[in-house]
Amino acid sequence: RVLMFEYASRTLGVVTFFDHDPVARSASWGFFLDHDGTTADGTALLAWTKVMREAVTYAFAPEPDGLDIDLLEGEVLPHNESVRAMNRRLGFTEGEPYEQKTDDAVVTAIPVSLHRDDRPTRRSAKEQ
Repeated sequence: RVLMFEYASRTLGVVTFFDHDPVARSASWGFFLDHDGTTADGTALLAWTKVMREAVTYAFAPEPDGLDIDLLEGEVLPHNESVRAMNRRLGFTEGEPYEQKTDDAVVTAIPVSLHRDDRPTRRSAKEQ
């Protein structure tokens, strides 16, 4: 599935869910943001945080409003510390890095995964 990410009536990016297996209740994901546009208008951090949170929520939401999966997987580059930190904040765990060949280079990637039961819960101040 390919979803457009919109904020304040502007299209700021795209989220892709692939390798969706309804029987295994799993999927992989990735996202892209309009880096130049969000950086220029000062919304980059807000957009990045919001797209990640909304995509994760969508992945675990019951159908027809979401994928209703139990396991969400992805990849992150080792040098992308900001995404790695946000992944940890959202409950993702990292696997062992591995190398992938592309057309003209070898790229190291770190697999990440999040199980439905490992998502952090948010409680209101009244519940704490």
